[in-house]
Amino acid sequence: MLPLAALTAAQRRTLREESFTRLAAPLADAAGLFGPPVLPLAPWHHLFLLGADNPLLCGGPRRIEHALQYLWICSPRFAPTARLRFRLFCLRWRRPLSRPALWPRVLAALDLHASGLLLDRPVLPAARRGEAPATAAPPDGPHELAALESLCRRHLGYTGAEFWHTPYAHTNQLLALYFRTIVVDAPKFDPARDRAAGEFLRQKKRRTAPR
Repeated sequence: MLPLAALTAAQRRTLREESFTRLAAPLADAAGLFGPPVLPLAPWHHLFLLGADNPLLCGGPRRIEHALQYLWICSPRFAPTARLRFRLFCLRWRRPLSRPALWPRVLAALDLHASGLLLDRPVLPAARRGEAPATAAPPDGPHELAALESLCRRHLGYTGAEFWHTPYAHTNQLLALYFRTIVVDAPKFDPARDRAAGEFLRQKKRRTAPR
């Protein structure tokens, strides 16, 4: 997956805009369009890619078969049991995407697409308690996806369907805004103000004490 620090401002904006629309867009880069339409990455896709141990999310050597599997799972036509459609999809895209001149662009575009998983993801409460950060890569396992769903249901009012089908880049922005608000609104401890208040109360107690 492309390191978040390597994303340009334009790439970040593209990921955010595509997550808002929730519409499929052709695989593309700065040089133009060159691939099939893909939806913004959502937990629904993530779970299927984890189940397939797809190297584009889980790490390891990446071949054209893995790219086609990733593109199919994120395709608007994806269905888990549509084997014939998947074969036709592979027949249509295997040769053009595996050309040596194009293959590096394919991998870069898929890395960019997968970056939506962590784009704008805040440090979640578990990490604040000194536990393992929720933003670690390789990507979250199924139990961590369940924990993220619970968090979104509690703090964002998501239904189950909204969590699984809302793109990560959109959900992450909502979580970032929510936790930023909590931090901004929380009273901040000021040692000097605390000492002054304590001294004021002590003096008041001395003045009102019976003589």
